[in-house]
Amino acid sequence: MASKFTDTGGNTHISGSADIYIDADGGDIFFQDGGTSFFSIANSSSDAVLSPLVSGKDIEFTTQAGDTAARVDSSDESFDILRKFKLGVDSITSDATLTATEVANIVVCSTSAGTVTGTLANPTFNGQFKIVMGVSSDGGGTSRVTYNNPAGSVTKSLTSNTGIILFGVDLGGGTYRWMLLGDVS
Repeated sequence: MASKFTDTGGNTHISGSADIYIDADGGDIFFQDGGTSFFSIANSSSDAVLSPLVSGKDIEFTTQAGDTAARVDSSDESFDILRKFKLGVDSITSDATLTATEVANIVVCSTSAGTVTGTLANPTFNGQFKIVMGVSSDGGGTSRVTYNNPAGSVTKSLTSNTGIILFGVDLGGGTYRWMLLGDVS
């Protein structure tokens, strides 16, 4: 059973020999300072919803040193990443079928010799993006990626240190294709 006590400095500590549960049948947990609610955690159909409650205020994710790493900006209605941004990487070393199930990731076509060919699956929603890079430099090989754009099938050759950025577009009726955003091949 958890114990609750207040120390001499006015801080309240809750400790337990096992887990600590907060059970709010109303589905909301509010954080206050001086009687003003500034943050809540709410249950919405079993989704956890984190919300600032003061108009125009943000949710900030900080490092242990107090530096802001990311921010949900209420004024801009944006998610700001203020430090390094890392994406998952799919590496290809031979003929392969690339998946489109990740929201955003980097696909690296890499080999020490010969040619690497991959077929990129269609995007699964509007706004999805992929970065495809060719890094086959040791043996002079070439990386090729094939993808479908609104006009048809496209194959790009990517030599060492070149790449493309693709963005998912909605053609209507649940059909999505890749649009080329950038090309350094």
